[in-house]
Amino acid sequence: MRFTFLFVLTIFIFLQKATAQEAALIGLPMIGAVTQTTAEVLVMTKTNEELVVKYWSNTDTITAHFQYSDVDNLSKFKLYYFKFQLKNLKANTKYQVFFYKKNLENSDKITTFRTAPLKNEIKDFAFQIGSCAAPFKGLFYFVRPYNRIFDAMTEQSTDFMIWMGDNVYYLLGEWNDYHKMIKKNLDYRTNKKISRFLNSRPQYAIWDDHDFGPNDSEGHFKNKDETLDIFKKMWANGSYGLDSVEGIFSRFSYSDADFFILDTRYNRKDSIQMFGQVQMNWLKSELKNSTASFKFIVSGTQVLALNRGEHFENYPEEKANFMDFLKNEGIEGVIFLSGDTHYAELTKIDRKNTYPLYEMTSSALTSAYFPGGESHNPYRVPNTFWYKRNFGKIKIEGASENRICHLELYNKRGELVWNYSIKASDLKNY
Repeated sequence: MRFTFLFVLTIFIFLQKATAQEAALIGLPMIGAVTQTTAEVLVMTKTNEELVVKYWSNTDTITAHFQYSDVDNLSKFKLYYFKFQLKNLKANTKYQVFFYKKNLENSDKITTFRTAPLKNEIKDFAFQIGSCAAPFKGLFYFVRPYNRIFDAMTEQSTDFMIWMGDNVYYLLGEWNDYHKMIKKNLDYRTNKKISRFLNSRPQYAIWDDHDFGPNDSEGHFKNKDETLDIFKKMWANGSYGLDSVEGIFSRFSYSDADFFILDTRYNRKDSIQMFGQVQMNWLKSELKNSTASFKFIVSGTQVLALNRGEHFENYPEEKANFMDFLKNEGIEGVIFLSGDTHYAELTKIDRKNTYPLYEMTSSALTSAYFPGGESHNPYRVPNTFWYKRNFGKIKIEGASENRICHLELYNKRGELVWNYSIKASDLKNY
C-alpha cells in the first residue's frame, strides 16, 4: 500500500512539474528561417527565468542559455520574449530542440527541424503555402471549427511553410492600437491547432493588408512602422527589408530553389507602385544573380492574374517594367506564388519567344469565400478554381537534369483538389 501511495505521489509531482513547464510557454516554440548553419527561433514565455535551449543531431549536442528581451514592455502582457539564433549547425541535418526554463524541470516538448541543404545541392523537398487566416473569436466564433485545416497541414510532411499574408486579421481599428494588435497575435499563438502547426516545421511569412493595416491599405498608412515592428516580433524571418528602405522583403534558398518573399504594402502608392523602386531594384539584382533551377517570387497580392480587387495590373507602369525585365534579361525558372483572394487558382501567361509564366494562388486557410471570383481571370488554367478553404503544397523532385515542380492544392481535410506539374526545362528561354 505504501509503495502504491509513493508511486502515485511521484507521478503526481512529475505531472505538476511538466504542467508548470508547459504553462511557462505561450503557445509552442517556433522555428523560423533556416540556413545551412543557422536557425532563427522565437519563444514566448510567462516567466522571465533564463531560457535553456538544448539542440542535437545524431552526431553532436549543444546547450545554450538565453536571457529574455523585454521588448517595448511586452511584459505588460505577461509575455517574455526570446528571439535568438541557433548556430554552428550542419547542412541538411535533422535537429531536435528542447526548451526549458532554468528553474523548472524538463518536459517532453521537443521541436524538430532540418537545416537547408548546401547551395545548389540537388535534393527532393516540399513546402506548404497559404494565406488569409483568422482566429474567429467573439462575433466570429461560429466559424471557429474551420481551424481544423491546421491539423491536416501538420500531418503532412514538408520542409517548411510560407505564409503569404493576412496571417492575422486586424479588425475594427485594431491596426491603430498596439495592445490590441499584440493580443490578436497572441490569440493565434495560443490556439492549439495553429500553435501545433507553427511548432511542426520552419515558418516564413510576408504580410498583406489585414496584418499591415486597414483593408486595401497602402504606404501612406500612418501606423505602418508600429505594425512593421509587431510583425518582426511575431515572425522569425532571416531579415526584413534593407538598410536603405524599410519593409519585410527578403530572400532565402533551399536546395536548387531561390525564394524572393516580397512586401506589397509598406511602399505601395495608388496606381504608381506596388513594390517601390528600391525593392524592385533589389529583386532584379537578386534574380540576375540567381542560378537556381526554380525562382519562386512570393507576393501577398496577385501578380499575373486579372481579377476583381487588387492585383499588379493596377500599377501598369511598374508591372510592364518588371515583365520587360524578366524577358529582356532572360531570367529563367520563375514561378509566382500569391494569396489574398479568398479562393485558389493557377494562372498561366504565354509569352512570345520565351517560356510561359505561372502563378499559383492559395487562399483562404480559414477565412470565408467572397463571391465573384469564378468568372474572372482570362489566364486561369481550366479546372483550377477552388473557392473553399485550402492550402498549397509544392514538391521539387528529380535528378539535376530532370527537375520537376509539382503544384498541389488541398482542401481543409488535407485531400488533394488539383495538381499541376512544371518541368524546369519548360521554364527556360527558347
